[in-house]
Amino acid sequence: MPCRDVVSWTVMISAYAKACRPQEALALFDAMPMHPDEVTMVSIVSACTTLGDLATGERVRRLIDSHGFGWMVPLRNALMDMYAKCGCLPEARALFDGMTVRSLASWNTLISAYASHGDLENTIVVFHRMLAEGNTVMPDGVTLLAVLKAYAYKGCVAEARAMLNSMQRGDYGKVQLTVEHYGCVVDMLGRAGKLEEAYEMIERMPIPSNAVIWGALLGACRIHGDIDMAERAVQELRNLNPEEGGYYISLSDMYASVGRIAEATEIKRAMNESGVQKTTGWSTAFLPQL
Repeated sequence: MPCRDVVSWTVMISAYAKACRPQEALALFDAMPMHPDEVTMVSIVSACTTLGDLATGERVRRLIDSHGFGWMVPLRNALMDMYAKCGCLPEARALFDGMTVRSLASWNTLISAYASHGDLENTIVVFHRMLAEGNTVMPDGVTLLAVLKAYAYKGCVAEARAMLNSMQRGDYGKVQLTVEHYGCVVDMLGRAGKLEEAYEMIERMPIPSNAVIWGALLGACRIHGDIDMAERAVQELRNLNPEEGGYYISLSDMYASVGRIAEATEIKRAMNESGVQKTTGWSTAFLPQL
């Protein structure tokens, strides 16, 4: 291009940030020959978040303030997310508390931040504060999933079950429940040893189940040594994705652990004959990642 304006630079910086190439986004930003605008800064904060680069993020925040962009809601949301992802929750909370106007993304960013760090108390406090503000901003599926994850992380079975029931009744508005909402509660019930209840919840779901939610149940069966339930979960997994073999390995190991060697050997033989691939990572799919 013989002539590039701030939009041209911002488009490329944003493209690198969205393509998970944050270092190139930052390098292009450093080479930018004119003042950035607020859209540029959102992409740069996103790049810092991806890198976990708090030092550069702090420098960018000073630049944001010096250009008078600090009041802009999307930028403050992006900065909150950066601080939260870098483990600086007090700074994220200070930004939130200093906002005179908050979008749904503002609430979700802070609630999700507390939930992902296992801070149930602050998750619930901010969620109830959101509800207390009336119809200004209503929770959506992201909000409610974050609260469910916080309950699940602490093993608060009754509270999570009650919240899911409230969601099904429509107490939080017309929020569409997804497999992630049900899966979070199923995972928690399984970890608490309530395997039959978890199984029944999957069976009663008004939406199709998937391999992840059945895999979470299988992981719980392995924790609690429930081979009968594990067999049911594996049957569902075979129907959903017969070429993936991680669940075969789990069931084989469970058989071996109780001395059912013939069944364990038969599963491995069947795997070898059918050429299925071993996969892992079932049981933590619905919990916040610390």
